[in-house]
Amino acid sequence: RWSAKRASHIMTISEFSAADIAQRFDLPRERITVAYLAASPDFRPRDKEQSKEHLARLYGINFSFILYVGRIQARKNLPRLVEAYARLRKQGLDAKLVMVGKTDWQSGQLLEKIKELGLQDCIIFPGFVPFHDLPIFYNAAEVFVFPSFFEGFGLPVVESMASGVPTITSFGSSLEEVAGDGALLVDPTDTASIADALGKILGDPGLRKDLAARGLKRSKDFSTGNLAEKALAVYRTLS
Repeated sequence: RWSAKRASHIMTISEFSAADIAQRFDLPRERITVAYLAASPDFRPRDKEQSKEHLARLYGINFSFILYVGRIQARKNLPRLVEAYARLRKQGLDAKLVMVGKTDWQSGQLLEKIKELGLQDCIIFPGFVPFHDLPIFYNAAEVFVFPSFFEGFGLPVVESMASGVPTITSFGSSLEEVAGDGALLVDPTDTASIADALGKILGDPGLRKDLAARGLKRSKDFSTGNLAEKALAVYRTLS
């Protein structure tokens, strides 16, 4: 609060965050500029079969999978994702769930949930993945899901869309704003909503193709050039 009050101007990464900052710290909205983040150019559509071969060779991942990328922590809503995945397994789904990222706050609850549901052999934790391999994970996945409760931006959603991967994310916070019409939106508090979205995408090749195209188009709205231009414009007004 002290820093916000003293700042000549504030830059943030989404309209959602700007509104939150303005309300939380009682600031005029005109003192806040939004500059969207952008995915690295490394996140682009690649040959799916080659991506699968790469993961099989280096990570032993030689099966179809649903992908999550991010911190393994409570705020990301991962226990509910696991519950949704368990529903699909009961319906005959063969694909596994790959959760890429470092373990973090309350990750133990997630591991307990996986054990409770008997999914230890179906959910894979590669841990931290080097940057040069991360685009390969996106391109090898059947679908990417990011059901977080709260994000200031949600860069993995843009990375997924830029990779041409069908993407699922949450209503609310900044994720709905970032996804636009490029992803399928779910209620993060509703396990059935997450399960239904996964089932629809995995069971409908036409929907997967349509979502991949829409996501790729939406991802082009986020560029490092726009980010730099916004930052420079703010600096110039303060000089």
